[in-house]
Amino acid sequence: MSPFCLLLLIWIVWADATGVKERNRADTKIYCYGGGRSSAVAGSSVIYGDHFYLDLTSSFTANQPLTQWVVLPLSATQTEPRWGQSSSTFINTEMGYLMAMGSSNTGDGKNVLKNSTIVYSPSNQTWTTLRPPVSIPTSFALSTVIDKNGLVWMYGGLIPLDNQTSVLDGFYDDKSNSSNVTLPTQLYGINTKTWEWTTLSYPAQYQVRADHAAAITDDNQMYIVGGMTLNTDPSISLSRVYARMEQVLVFDTVQQNWQQITTNGPTPNQRRAFTLTYLPLRHQFVLYGGIFDTGNRATGRVPILDVCYTLDVRTSTWAPIDVQSQENNPTKLGSGQLYGHNSILFQTDLFIMFGVDEHNDYRGDVNILDTLTWQWKPTHEAAASIWTIPMIIGLVLGILLAIVLVAGSIYYLRYRHRNDTLSPLTHKRSSKQLRHQSFVIDTTADDPRLQMGLDNPIYQASSTTHNNSDEEVATHRPHSPQQQTMSETLLGSLALAAGLTASRPMSNHHYTSESSFTSFSATTKPDQQHTELGSSPTTTAHTPSPPLPRTKPDGDS
Repeated sequence: MSPFCLLLLIWIVWADATGVKERNRADTKIYCYGGGRSSAVAGSSVIYGDHFYLDLTSSFTANQPLTQWVVLPLSATQTEPRWGQSSSTFINTEMGYLMAMGSSNTGDGKNVLKNSTIVYSPSNQTWTTLRPPVSIPTSFALSTVIDKNGLVWMYGGLIPLDNQTSVLDGFYDDKSNSSNVTLPTQLYGINTKTWEWTTLSYPAQYQVRADHAAAITDDNQMYIVGGMTLNTDPSISLSRVYARMEQVLVFDTVQQNWQQITTNGPTPNQRRAFTLTYLPLRHQFVLYGGIFDTGNRATGRVPILDVCYTLDVRTSTWAPIDVQSQENNPTKLGSGQLYGHNSILFQTDLFIMFGVDEHNDYRGDVNILDTLTWQWKPTHEAAASIWTIPMIIGLVLGILLAIVLVAGSIYYLRYRHRNDTLSPLTHKRSSKQLRHQSFVIDTTADDPRLQMGLDNPIYQASSTTHNNSDEEVATHRPHSPQQQTMSETLLGSLALAAGLTASRPMSNHHYTSESSFTSFSATTKPDQQHTELGSSPTTTAHTPSPPLPRTKPDGDS
């Protein structure tokens, strides 16, 4: 299972709430955190706690193992191995991203997640813990979105009922004992301006889901698609039930009401461990990958053949997209059949990374799907990504402002020239008039005391040094200066990434297979500051450790 990757975009012109998934750049980075890797052999699963990023201002070749991932330093007190979490980039992208929930339990009862909700600030490479109320349980295989009002909503997932069962092993048997887990009964939200928590009850008529996919539209409609739920019928032996793909839950994050819509068109096969990404230019979601369980963990997981669809939000219509790569040809472009991966939209390119393929191999590559042509791109060209919509808007406004200033200057010079050609008698002021003005410089006077000399600086900026350290925010009273600063500078949205190795961009064939529920590792959107993340030599001079192939936390990989 790959770490969760979030695309963090920080605009140089203005901040955009959804830049993570979709937009543009100026020093753009994809951030990835944690994830896991499970095995058919009980007790051999691993949960990761590493943090790294991919800088999209550099060009690279797709469909190949990448060496450009940069490892970031961790906090001694607030970062911990984490799998099954979800992340969202804040509206003010200068502040970073929020990572929620997940699990660190490997079955020994010792590794219990201590900091369920934390914030990463790329400007100073620090983490801040946000303490939820005691009544909010920690879940994994959930989803988060952030709306345009700056509220992060946490939906679904599974709540473990003990800390003795590994989230990568015991919870993911095909006939999983539902007494080990339960579904949340409430939707949780956090206001990133005030750091206050919100709790809303789910409508009884809609089953809560886990290992689903969720994304949000520009008008604050959260779409929840696919995944699984727990069976409540005791007469049926299987405790997990796939959700119907034609029944899509929609939550209006502003009006805070629910509806279930029935979609049209060719319906995708039921699945879990897939991705759903909003395409604002098309007013569509793009679905990619997934898995359907047909047997036991070791042999019964089959990646979905119908890998890609769009869902038009205006007509609620599914449409299949033919993006298949050539079968059994590791040199050809494309992600092919994949699950437990992550997808991030950058401008109009969908970056699909990591996951498990049809051969049960862990992928360590990044593939790029052009959502305008639905063709795979062989390379990411940094130069082609320089001009973004916000930057173009800023450029146009700058040009218009320059034109206005130039026109004004020309008008002023002409006006002054005309006045200078007039007789001095026409604009000579009397001494009485001068005495009644608060500040007048008579440039015609011979007295040198009345002549303006060289300008001296009125203000000279002094440099300040900030001492940054990890700290905890008391979310019940968000009134400290640091909390207010965070509230004013937060950002928005996300995807997953995994190890650095792989040889077809995939690593060796392992005896592992994915779990029943997708685990999310954290991926942030490209962050658009022109400064590198902090100045720590760990970031700039780090020698990457050997690649760690894995797939997105979607249970076993």
